[in-house]
Amino acid sequence: MLPTAFDLVPLLTCLGRNRKPAFFRKKQTIFSYRERSDSIFYVGYVDKGTVKITIPSVKGNMALLAA
Repeated sequence: MLPTAFDLVPLLTCLGRNRKPAFFRKKQTIFSYRERSDSIFYVGYVDKGTVKITIPSVKGNMALLAA
């Protein structure tokens, strides 16, 4: 069965109103690859620190997408 099409426009237009800051500890995992989520993380900017985005590579190593 194919997934139902989803229109992102209504969701993206309301993000500004519902957005709130999130705080994380140093080296805390925010979410993991293939993990179910009940949130959308939009990184407009990081006030302090850095965020590293990785994904498992075909060989099983972690590939760095952004830092």
